[in-house]
Amino acid sequence: PGPADAVIAWAWWVGCPRSAAPPMGAEAPAAAAPAAAPTAPVVGPARVVQAQEPHLCVTVPEGWVGTTSGGASFLSLSHPDGYRFELTVAPTTDAFPAALDGYDLLFEDAGTYRTPPLLPDAATRSWTSRDPSGSYVRAWYGTVRGVAVEARIEYPLGHFTEGERVVEPLLAAPCAP
Repeated sequence: PGPADAVIAWAWWVGCPRSAAPPMGAEAPAAAAPAAAPTAPVVGPARVVQAQEPHLCVTVPEGWVGTTSGGASFLSLSHPDGYRFELTVAPTTDAFPAALDGYDLLFEDAGTYRTPPLLPDAATRSWTSRDPSGSYVRAWYGTVRGVAVEARIEYPLGHFTEGERVVEPLLAAPCAP
């Protein structure tokens, strides 16, 4: 083997495909995000039952529309008067935020203040928007059959009192699954 053979071997080695390794210090490519849970439309009046634990069951009154899913956001509804209702499940109540972007925490109670029948052993938080024309948000969170659940309501500015009457049926005693 002479110098020509070395050049041929070198050319062959340089031209061989290799698996590309990320450069030192570079992060490995992110794994694909898990597929979002499928959603289904909800138009009140309707009865919505969660397929997995804790098998929540909510009677949705007329006028409310939204979606339900098998994911963390079990039920997301809106009302034509601007109210919004979210029912979320999580592994622990620590998953529910104490801070909301654009809002200031107004009130927090560990469960001695009013609790709704939907979440009888619940703590509560409420936030007010930093935007003078923004909304008011109130949430109850606790556990139902060992699963953390949060019921969150968004009230349009100046419509809290009327909103209590509009959202009350959603927070009423849960229906039987």
